[in-house]
Amino acid sequence: MQSASLITGQQVVALDFVPDAPPATVTMEGEDFVLPTTEGGGFAGLAASATDLLDKVNKMPFDQIGANLNGILKSVNDVAQGPQMKKALTDFAAMLASAQGMVQRLDTKQLPELSAGLQKTLASANKLVLSLDTGYGDNTKFNRDLDRLMVQANDAVRSIRALTDLLARHPEALLKGGPRDR
Repeated sequence: MQSASLITGQQVVALDFVPDAPPATVTMEGEDFVLPTTEGGGFAGLAASATDLLDKVNKMPFDQIGANLNGILKSVNDVAQGPQMKKALTDFAAMLASAQGMVQRLDTKQLPELSAGLQKTLASANKLVLSLDTGYGDNTKFNRDLDRLMVQANDAVRSIRALTDLLARHPEALLKGGPRDR
């Protein structure tokens, strides 16, 4: 029997196929056949499923979960408000202030000298590469990696030279940005 209506309480006879059911036999009582029965589906099955779900929810250790979450939040608060975090933030602020001071004190006349010094260093590095090339051969991984590094270093020196030329012509570019009519 299955509930057909929760409001009226009406029930109906339902024939269902039950998977994995144990073997059953059909018997006769007088002229009537007696069929084996199982738990009803429909609303009764829904109620049974809801009861199983509620039992599982009731078994969950919500108090323990809450206590663990409180402990985690307390630990996070302790770290965030601790002396190490405050020191790290203070050190970071000091580093930013130092970098800003360095940019403000930058003398545009020193940049060409810096560029020339970098060019001399690059020339020495090129001589070293030629020496290593002779010692390690032309087709080694080390040599190929070193060639790529030297190309990148040359590009960096060219960029620094372009920056020093720009700053020598337009020192206000440090504060306002580059000239717009290039």
